[in-house]
Amino acid sequence: MNIEQRMHNSKRIFGEFGGVNPSIHPSTTFTTLKPETMQKMFNGELEEAGCYLYGRHFHPNSLQTGMLMAAIENTEIAYPVSSGMVAITTTIRQIFKDGGHLVSSSEIYGGSYALFKNVLPKQNIDISFCAPNDIDQILEMTNDKTKAIYLEMHSNPNLKVPDLLTLKDFLKERGQNPKIIIDNTFTPLTYTPKNLGADIIIHSGTKFLNGMSDFVSGMICCSHQFLNELMDLNDGELMLSGPVLDPISSWKMHQNLHTLPLRIKEHSARAEELTFMLDEQQKFKIIYPGLTSHPDHESINEQFNPRFGYGGILAIDLETQTNAEKFVENCQNQGLALNAVSLGYYETLMSISKSSTSSEIDENTMKENKLSDGLVRISLGYFGDLEDQIEKYYNILNKI
Repeated sequence: MNIEQRMHNSKRIFGEFGGVNPSIHPSTTFTTLKPETMQKMFNGELEEAGCYLYGRHFHPNSLQTGMLMAAIENTEIAYPVSSGMVAITTTIRQIFKDGGHLVSSSEIYGGSYALFKNVLPKQNIDISFCAPNDIDQILEMTNDKTKAIYLEMHSNPNLKVPDLLTLKDFLKERGQNPKIIIDNTFTPLTYTPKNLGADIIIHSGTKFLNGMSDFVSGMICCSHQFLNELMDLNDGELMLSGPVLDPISSWKMHQNLHTLPLRIKEHSARAEELTFMLDEQQKFKIIYPGLTSHPDHESINEQFNPRFGYGGILAIDLETQTNAEKFVENCQNQGLALNAVSLGYYETLMSISKSSTSSEIDENTMKENKLSDGLVRISLGYFGDLEDQIEKYYNILNKI
């Protein structure tokens, strides 16, 4: 069953009076008709859906959004939270309650890297950093104490891609079963990590999922078993820390998710066209998973969903920070892009990675990852005339 069909088949919840859109439920607490029902809820004995207790940890709008997101990622359930970083920290803290070993890509969002390197070791969690697309290195670092492997599907910002199919096969041969956690923020619909062997998929919902850059959110897509652990009354991270996304934002996310397939196709189509045009110029290195020159292109073609393209993110290496600053400033002055972090907006957003979203990563790791001073990450929007934009990009690059 394809993704759009799963979305179509997901449970439809109508508005309170039969409206085609679901209602917003801004209630902090919910009634039960019988006192024994509340007792069963507190005892964890009530399994029927549609029973709510308190808005800190669950409400109708989080349920409806989670069901639709689960259809998108082909997981059993999904849970919207207040930010992408909350999705990461909640998931990691639940898995590593009594410590353990985490293998993580070293080429990830700077905030994630800072969390893993500087905070988790204080909580009895050992960290081993690896190259995201080096399966041999990942396997070498994985041992019997490894509880999870954390990777981004397209690494931030060099867009390296892990071969999940090969990784899962090798782990199975070795009799090892760490949870594979995939951050799919850059590539919703482009990949379905669950189908490739991932156990938990997380998102910064602020980005492509919502698409409007008007509120911050996150998403945890997982099994019923893991969500039940997260919602445990006594030691569940979601239950006790209360990071659930509020009802209004959950409702808005639910509405915007319905246009995600159309938006991703357009982001990808434009990014691919711009990439190939700029690559032909052969002035600066273009990084994009759809290029045959991409080092992971073969495994990408074995894993991605062709109908949604190679994603809406590309990068251009302008070699020096001075060149990068000149490029970004000229692009903004000519209305091509906004010099801003984040991604997945209908307008193009671009930033110099080393001095922005990767700035928390130490210099040695940046060198290992070959993160150039002049690398500009571009989240290509779908607004405006692309042919006119490409001509402007050409003119700007020719003057650098």
